[in-house]
Amino acid sequence: MLSAMEKLTRALNDANPNKQGPLHAWAQRDREQRDKRITPAGLRWMVFVDGENLAIRFKGKACQVFGQTAVTNLSEENFIEDVFVWPRNLARQPSALADHLYKDFIVSPEPVALNYYTSITGDRQRVEMIEDALWRQKLRPIVFHKQKKDAKAKGVDITLTRDLLTQAFLDNYDLAVLFSGDADFVPVIEEVRRLGKSVILFAFNDWVKRELRNACNACFDVWKLFEKHCAEAPRAEGQDEEHTDSRPAKRAVWTPVASSRTKKLEPENEG
Repeated sequence: MLSAMEKLTRALNDANPNKQGPLHAWAQRDREQRDKRITPAGLRWMVFVDGENLAIRFKGKACQVFGQTAVTNLSEENFIEDVFVWPRNLARQPSALADHLYKDFIVSPEPVALNYYTSITGDRQRVEMIEDALWRQKLRPIVFHKQKKDAKAKGVDITLTRDLLTQAFLDNYDLAVLFSGDADFVPVIEEVRRLGKSVILFAFNDWVKRELRNACNACFDVWKLFEKHCAEAPRAEGQDEEHTDSRPAKRAVWTPVASSRTKKLEPENEG
């Protein structure tokens, strides 16, 4: 006599006109559903920026490469210490970020949303000042108030995690672009990928955690976006071009999960 599992398998095979087994039918249906989510222009992508982490790491890298003078001479329009930083070439032109993805991913020209999470000390007026500064950069500001300057507001990580997972569950994006170097996001990234989404990480190579890098589909050195951010600022005394970090960054292998039109990337060096 046939077992219950064997009966179920036979019934599913009989229902499949291609006679290629139930697993093949389910995989084919899943691919068709994913292809429906892909717009003619490419994958829908949404940006999530851990602003505090990005600003702190940017300051450390900029001082290491160009010296403290380059950081202190930056305009508050693009940089507020430990609170906010955003590349000049992306300011007021969010679609410019797509140019960095076009080489490797089939993406739509415009992101679904650019979410920027950070926190700051001070009164409500200062919080609103940061929100206005982010809004002028075409970013969606999510700004929290914190009591101590050296402490990180818990609301930043909690809200970013919630939005990353919720928007994936609601099928509002195909590809998440995460700016952070915080390994606390590993569990939510793994869950987002189980939902069939891709996650691309932009982080500073000097500080990115191995487990965070490995959890994502690909990891890119965010410093490549910031090199011109303060390159023209005066250098610190005694610092010359030899201090510039020009080491080529290796790209990670990306296994596509959203479209059969995308290709698998092999590791290569950026010139």
